[in-house]
Amino acid sequence: MNLILWRHAQAEYRDGPDLARLLTAHGHRQAEHTARWLRPLLPDGAEIWVSEAARSQQTAVYLNPEYAVSPLLNPDAAPENIMPLLAAAAEKSTVVIVGHQPWIGALCACLLNGGTPAESWPVKKSGVWWFSVKHTPDGLHAKLKAAMTPAVLGI
Repeated sequence: MNLILWRHAQAEYRDGPDLARLLTAHGHRQAEHTARWLRPLLPDGAEIWVSEAARSQQTAVYLNPEYAVSPLLNPDAAPENIMPLLAAAAEKSTVVIVGHQPWIGALCACLLNGGTPAESWPVKKSGVWWFSVKHTPDGLHAKLKAAMTPAVLGI
């Protein structure tokens, strides 16, 4: 399976419910540029999973307006709770998850450390980490295929 972890683009900071935070104007540009790079690389039928957060959904819509929303991907998620989702999706060809720090960085570290919990690695806003993931009886085995920051895309 191709697993693409995409951190949501820059969002506003304001009082109120965290899930209601929206992208800033800069965040919309980040999401648009990142999606423009990513879209031609995805096969038909790639699934997109997002959290319930508005900023996650606003980021994903630049890639495709059709996505699945899961509370398991919300900002307070833990990598160990996301691993079963990945194991269940192991037969899918490509899954894009638009998520949040710190769990997205922790999941990157966990995947590359053979499932061993690790501290969260920094993932820039609108950054993408692309993994090739195999599911075996021993668990998930991942190899990093690409890591893209918004700066490389000129954002």
